[in-house]
Amino acid sequence: MKTKNRLRIASEQKLGARQVNATGLSRLIKKMRRYLVNVTWLFAGKIVRMMFSLLVGIWVARYLGVEQFGILSYGIAFAMLLRSVAMFQLEGICVREIIKTPAEKDNILGSAFVLSFVAGLFSFLIVVNSIALIRPDDPVYCILVSIVGFGLIFLCFEVFDYWFQSQLDAKPVVVARTIVLSFSAALKVSAILLHAPLVFFAWITLVELILMGGALVLANMCSGQNITKLRVKVKWLKKLLCDAWPLALSGMAATIYLRIDIIMVGEMMGAQDVGIYTAATRLAEAAYFLPICIMATLYPAVVKSLENKNVDSEIRMQQVYNLMILMGYGVGIIATLFAGPVINFLFGEQFQQSSQVLSMYIWSGVFVNIAMAKSAYLKARNFTTILFVSTFTGAVVNVLLNLILIKEYGVTGAVWATIISYSIEAYFILFLFPCTRKQAFMISRAFVMPIIRFKDITS
Repeated sequence: MKTKNRLRIASEQKLGARQVNATGLSRLIKKMRRYLVNVTWLFAGKIVRMMFSLLVGIWVARYLGVEQFGILSYGIAFAMLLRSVAMFQLEGICVREIIKTPAEKDNILGSAFVLSFVAGLFSFLIVVNSIALIRPDDPVYCILVSIVGFGLIFLCFEVFDYWFQSQLDAKPVVVARTIVLSFSAALKVSAILLHAPLVFFAWITLVELILMGGALVLANMCSGQNITKLRVKVKWLKKLLCDAWPLALSGMAATIYLRIDIIMVGEMMGAQDVGIYTAATRLAEAAYFLPICIMATLYPAVVKSLENKNVDSEIRMQQVYNLMILMGYGVGIIATLFAGPVINFLFGEQFQQSSQVLSMYIWSGVFVNIAMAKSAYLKARNFTTILFVSTFTGAVVNVLLNLILIKEYGVTGAVWATIISYSIEAYFILFLFPCTRKQAFMISRAFVMPIIRFKDITS
């Protein structure tokens, strides 16, 4: 009798273990499916955006020619220098706080909207006055910057995307953005066919920014969110302001060292060199869409893994670094091999010098990918001061190197300045802080052996 009971108990234990394993496997599959669906929507949205940006942008470049395309690129780059300040870099913080306290969603988003609106207005006034001081005798540049810069005020509507990010629900936002981009692309094509002047393309950029804000509001309403419930709370204003100001400053520094090269090439060389340089960098930056999609999807998982002591966050972060570096390697090799034919086919012979710039600039993408993963970790751990220091250091190094190298080597010098400064900001500076040194060693490991196990990223 005792033997039978023991056998029965053992059998029940095995059955229970199988059920637990089956339940665990089912949960893992469900989580992976959710991540894959979200990243698929983000991927599709970025693909569409990249196609519109590239195809229409290339057509615009061919229509305007190297010099006028350089003037337009300079104007947009200058106007968007304070884009990160206008948005106040609230994205990661809001997503993190909504995940932690979903009941406070309306208070968080309402407070974030007000902060971003004030920051956008402040940023617009700065860029308009700055271009007037730098180029007082160039009305074309002043007009372009004033028109595009006005769009900074409407970036406050980006807060309506944060709820969808926290819920891994990219579909409504992707649909909304795609509709606006389609309309914007149609306007640009019409402008080309009607032989519109240069300033018309600046107006189209402003219209796109305004419509994008309205589309995000509609996406929220169509998804059942009641935006009239948004409230501004002093508690959350203080919390967001306290957490975000280092990110806003680091975002400004990041935008500066992402765009200052265009402005410095324009100031030190000329509009034609800006056109050559921008054509190459625009192609290279189009490759960022995939890592951006993946990090937007994985960020909630990074936050939860750091909050949950039962999850090995180091294993997850190692896999994230591996994935980002592997993508950088793949894109770099392909672009280096085919830079010449691609530039000639897309932009034409007048932009042929851009091929050398592209074959070099593309390798900065490895460090851009690392920076995305590193920033996700620092935001999740609320190491915003370290993020600011690293980004500010990268910006300073970038400006100094541009001053030295552009004068000596032209646009090639600007590329080297970008690669070196990106590597310092994304990787080398992590060795200086005890709390990030382990992340630096993990990135070093990923450089040598980027092996991917997807279950360790999403589980």
